[in-house]
Amino acid sequence: MHRLVREIEAKDASTAAHTWRVVLYLRAMLEARGVRGDELLLATHAAALHDVGKLDIPAEILQKPGRRTPEEFEVIEQHTVTGYARMIELNVEEDTILDLVRYHHEKMDGSGYPCHLTEAELPQVARDFAVIDTFDALT
Repeated sequence: MHRLVREIEAKDASTAAHTWRVVLYLRAMLEARGVRGDELLLATHAAALHDVGKLDIPAEILQKPGRRTPEEFEVIEQHTVTGYARMIELNVEEDTILDLVRYHHEKMDGSGYPCHLTEAELPQVARDFAVIDTFDALT
């Protein structure tokens, strides 16, 4: 897992510390809620791997300075789907990891991607992560 996280950070240096911050924030949130053991471990592993699909985005798009075109945004949005496929190829079977990798850009109102799920349809780990990811982006 650490090798994959290092690869993700090397591919997208502009968000290098993002991965570790979201792991720490999610862990703190879940511990405060009383989550322990395997559930906590899986959630933190999922947070660390959430952007694994960025490994499949061409560097000239991912690292492009300035504004991206709508077509480039479509390529970037595919990282949730390609990340999920990568986890399946690696024989990851834990729903917590698979759900967070695939659904971490969904929004409670259904305006996210890739599946446009609403709050009621989203797994709890994806709802928790939405809060953490937004917090990290704003700070």
